[in-house]
Amino acid sequence: MTAGFFSAWSFVATFLVMMFAVPFSLLIALIGAGVLFMDALRCLRDYESRFDAIAAICLAPVMALAAVLIFFPAAQAGERLGELSRFAVEHRRYEAIIAEIRETPREQRFVKRYGATYSVDSGPPLRIAFNPEGLGDNWSGIVYDPSGEVMLADGFDKQGRFRAPDRITKIFGGDLMRCRWLWSDYYTCSFT
Repeated sequence: MTAGFFSAWSFVATFLVMMFAVPFSLLIALIGAGVLFMDALRCLRDYESRFDAIAAICLAPVMALAAVLIFFPAAQAGERLGELSRFAVEHRRYEAIIAEIRETPREQRFVKRYGATYSVDSGPPLRIAFNPEGLGDNWSGIVYDPSGEVMLADGFDKQGRFRAPDRITKIFGGDLMRCRWLWSDYYTCSFT
């Protein structure tokens, strides 16, 4: 959950968590499961019933499997909470930037104002990507889109073409892969 939460706030923090903290946590979980399993085998004769012995032996593998199965949903929930928390903290800045850009809409890339980085696609409709972060042309950010059309982006079809029309996938000079509704006219979008 922590890894997902960090991913909404900082690409660098996400990278560090995924490279070091997640593998270390999984290693600790596997070592702990192994220790429990070995301890259960060592104490096999001390259990009062067969059921207790079988339960003790099965506990470690079940716990390890549960940890693996819970990891991805927990990371997704953490990511969602992180996105919402970042949006809550930054919302006023976003609204101030949107108000200014509506006065004189023009294409802009990676401008910093009020402590927020943003890119503008003048459209129509006017769309603004806040806090774009990633590697090279693979990036994600919070996108303001009053039309909601960014939700048409849904990856590729079986022939390897984007499912959404070019007027959606080509915004911000990139290839819009997928968006998820965040709040009001704001979406979390991924580009490649």
